[in-house]
Amino acid sequence: VRDTLYDEVSPAQRATLHHKTALALEELHGDDPDRLGELAHHFLAAASRGDSAKAIDYAERAGAQAMDQLAYEEATELYERALEVLELQDEPDERRRLKLALAMGGAEASASQVSDARRAFGKAAESARSLGDADGAGGRGRVEHTDLFDPWFERGGGVDAGAADGGRDSGSSSGDGASGHTVSP
Repeated sequence: VRDTLYDEVSPAQRATLHHKTALALEELHGDDPDRLGELAHHFLAAASRGDSAKAIDYAERAGAQAMDQLAYEEATELYERALEVLELQDEPDERRRLKLALAMGGAEASASQVSDARRAFGKAAESARSLGDADGAGGRGRVEHTDLFDPWFERGGGVDAGAADGGRDSGSSSGDGASGHTVSP
């Protein structure tokens, strides 16, 4: 019954309802970490109304929370949706795209979705190159994502910047002995 009623509501009306729900939840429970997923869901569904910044922010925070809870598939979906909403913006923030692509790649790698992780890390490499800052934030000459444990990368299955251009596996690593994800320029 619920799905039937939902399908009868126009997409514009649905977005408006999600937006109103998101604002009410935010006012009542905005600081409650147990509501991040719910807030992300409603703000993402209402993103076409123009509040994409909140949608991306809540999705990113809910994705990080899902990673902490080892819910990698949920985290992947949240990061993917955040990237989709980012693309709706007139001028998408490239640094935010880089951060979300790294997070999505980490979630996919943690979920053993290796080819999807390679694509995400390849997109991160593209973003880093377009920023003219191949490290993404630190001057080390590489994009590094070391806060996620990933045995696949520890075995030397890193992704080089060429992954975006052909999916080549460079076997690169961070070079500092730390377990991490590296996208070398």
